[in-house]
Amino acid sequence: MIKAALAKWQVVRNAALKKQISSSDRTGGFTAFSKSFRFFLQSAMLALGAYLTLLGEVTGGAMIASSIMLGRALAPVEQIIGQWPLVLRMKQGWKSLEALLSEVPPGTKSIVLQKLSFELKPGEVLGVLGLSASGKSSLARILTGIWKAV
Repeated sequence: MIKAALAKWQVVRNAALKKQISSSDRTGGFTAFSKSFRFFLQSAMLALGAYLTLLGEVTGGAMIASSIMLGRALAPVEQIIGQWPLVLRMKQGWKSLEALLSEVPPGTKSIVLQKLSFELKPGEVLGVLGLSASGKSSLARILTGIWKAV
C-alpha cells in the first residue's frame, strides 16, 4: 500500500511542481518587464526634465522631484505583479473553502453516532482512525468533556 500511495503522491506532486515552475516563470517575466518599463519611464522623465531645464521651463530640482514621484507612483504596480502568485493561491483557497462549506454545512444538527459506548481498563489503549474531517477530533473533545454529548 505504501508504494501505491507514494506513486500516486509523486504524480500529484510532479504536476504541482510543473504548475509552480510555470507560474514562477510567468511572474518573473512580468516582474522583469515592469522593472524595465519603470526604469524606461524614469529615464524618459529625466530626459524630458533635462530638456525642459535647458529651455528654462523648470528647475533642476523640479526635474529630480518629478522623477522620484514617478518612481514612487509605479512601485505599487511592481509590487502587485511580484505578489501575484499569492493572490492566485488566495483565490484557489477561497474556492476550496466555498466547496467544502457547500458540501458540509457547519453547525449541522444531525446526530451521526447514537448510543455509542466503550470502556477502557487501566493500561489499555484506544486508537481512533479515519479520514480527514470524519470526527476524530470531535470524539476527543466529547471524551475529554470539552463538548457535551447530546
